[in-house]
Amino acid sequence: MDKLVITGIGVATGLGQTPETVFENLLAEKSAVTESGLPYAPFVAPLREYRPAGARDRSVELALMCTQSAVADAGPGFTPGEGTGLFLSSTKGGMHSLEPCLGGEAFGAFLPDNPVRAVAEKWGIRGIAQNVVAACATGIYAMASAARAVTAGECVNAIAGCTEAALTPLVLSGFSRMGVLTRKGMAPFRKGRDGFAPGEGAAVFILERKKDAQGRRARVYGEIASFGLASSPHHALRLHPSGAEIGRAILTALKKAGLSSREIDAVCVHGTATQNNDQAEAAALYRVFGDRVPCFGVKPGLGHLLGACAAAELMVCLLALRHGALPPTLGCGPMDRACRINISDRPRRPPLGRILSLNFGFGGHIGAVIIGKCA
Repeated sequence: MDKLVITGIGVATGLGQTPETVFENLLAEKSAVTESGLPYAPFVAPLREYRPAGARDRSVELALMCTQSAVADAGPGFTPGEGTGLFLSSTKGGMHSLEPCLGGEAFGAFLPDNPVRAVAEKWGIRGIAQNVVAACATGIYAMASAARAVTAGECVNAIAGCTEAALTPLVLSGFSRMGVLTRKGMAPFRKGRDGFAPGEGAAVFILERKKDAQGRRARVYGEIASFGLASSPHHALRLHPSGAEIGRAILTALKKAGLSSREIDAVCVHGTATQNNDQAEAAALYRVFGDRVPCFGVKPGLGHLLGACAAAELMVCLLALRHGALPPTLGCGPMDRACRINISDRPRRPPLGRILSLNFGFGGHIGAVIIGKCA
């Protein structure tokens, strides 16, 4: 079977709009999270330096901008066309267009598939074009769908990723009523944690066969080794404390890649800093890896990008492999003794050959992806 590789990345977050800038800021322990002045959502992570380029919804503009960057980053010889599959998602759609006016025109601008439609129109893509939605695991599900399509020969290569721009009163107040937003700052896996700081952003990737990338001498960020997808029927908003379904996704990814747990060098955790989810995630990781594997989480730096978090965190993992470094997990306070994982609040440089990235979200959607250095 042909190996699949990432050859282009486009990204927009509160910590920068290039992969290198975002990663350098994370290593420098910087954070995009800032006080909002809103009583129901005290902390957010907006794109402060971003200015929309047109009249489309913010989510669409981010998708177009990041796709343009990813295509350029893929280098000479890559041009999207009829053989390109498109798996570009948004879970919230055009909330900036919907909330000011709930009329019919606004509803058309709100549709969650508008980003993928806009990208398909701009690049003339006539093959597969899907908006794959799986809550906060959407980025992994979109990439998994793209990988399956390329492997099956349904497309020659693929554009995959996620865009999310939903820092609006309706969305923020909804999360606030769920009781999942922090009121004192994100602190994943720490005692006294109280939730996440929502953010906005996007990440888009160019996925192609390794032999095709080598044929045009493209720079390769890393190989996609395998995916593990699972679901939790326990509760719409909470995972079972045992983390059984998270463990299932991890073990599925390992089995499909033909790897043992000892062949994973680091884990990028979901780390929402909510009481239940961190406990369930830590339990799953400890069951599979013990406390051996170094773990790191970037949501305190990037904010929780909602549907786009998995895509942005995959980008961080690819840069971690390239630089041989893991960003710190920011947050204050002592670690929760119930979360027995090997996580650090300082940058680390362990030997890195493969990284597992883990995400899950409301509705019980769980995804794990293993990436490796290109041999």
